[in-house]
Amino acid sequence: MVRLIIRPVGNNCNLKCKYCVTRREEDKMMTQDTLVKGMKKILSMFKKNHAKHLSVVFHGGEPLLAGTDFFKTFEKEIRKYEPQFNTISRGVQTNATLLNSDFVSLFKKYNYIVSVSLDGPKESNTLRVWHNKESVFDTVLQKIDLLREKNVKYNILVTIGTHNYKNINKIVSFFNKRHENFGINFLINSDYDLTLYQKCIFMMNFLKYKNKNDWSKETLKIKRCRYYNRCLRDFASFALDFDGKVYLCNKFADNKDSFDGVLFDIYSKQDMLSQIYHSKLYLDSRNIISTQDCKNCEVPSAVCGKRLFI
Repeated sequence: MVRLIIRPVGNNCNLKCKYCVTRREEDKMMTQDTLVKGMKKILSMFKKNHAKHLSVVFHGGEPLLAGTDFFKTFEKEIRKYEPQFNTISRGVQTNATLLNSDFVSLFKKYNYIVSVSLDGPKESNTLRVWHNKESVFDTVLQKIDLLREKNVKYNILVTIGTHNYKNINKIVSFFNKRHENFGINFLINSDYDLTLYQKCIFMMNFLKYKNKNDWSKETLKIKRCRYYNRCLRDFASFALDFDGKVYLCNKFADNKDSFDGVLFDIYSKQDMLSQIYHSKLYLDSRNIISTQDCKNCEVPSAVCGKRLFI
């Protein structure tokens, strides 16, 4: 499986969420040349590797700032690679505020899965705000209803931090009433991060409210990277940023000011692809907490499988 993350506007965003720690990159936009060359350089690597599935995800920042024409260019280019893969899936991670009929029609036509950021009911969304600090909650709900009305596939991504981790019963109830699936993302490197113990308690309560109280059958791993167990085996992930730099994944691109996570630059003659799976950067990107760190924890060991990945 190959996962290509496309960041058409880098970290630029039309919101100013209080827990966001990424630096804004105003007026940054991926050119058509960068998109075409980036796709060619990354995907051509897998011509002889017989990768069966390609997953393309548009990320940010807020990728919808790129406009519908950018997505139409992508759809024109991706056709060249259809014979190379058995299946190609498309997704976009968005705050949904810029969704309109043109975007919805495009996502419907090409079978996108739209992942919308929403942290539960209104009282759990106090940190998701416009630049004028007003809540975006009502706008996002309207846009979600538009997706539902047009039968576009979507899911919800809930960001969990100190502002809402105690509201798990209300969060689960809210989405259950709306018949919506949601995933969980823990805040990292923000002023609202949970401690390891708080994460464990949260996951216990989450299972409780999801009616999964049999710890012997339920093993959860709290991870910093959801693809930890696959990345070195049958999974390749690349994040193409607006300027042509390619990162290991979106986390590295998000934190470009903190460390150098560039794998290669599509405009450079130096090719780093052969070094990816042996690079220290790749191997050190995973932070494992050993069982010894958790031996006195009150959380049942079945919750974390005796080893927590954060």
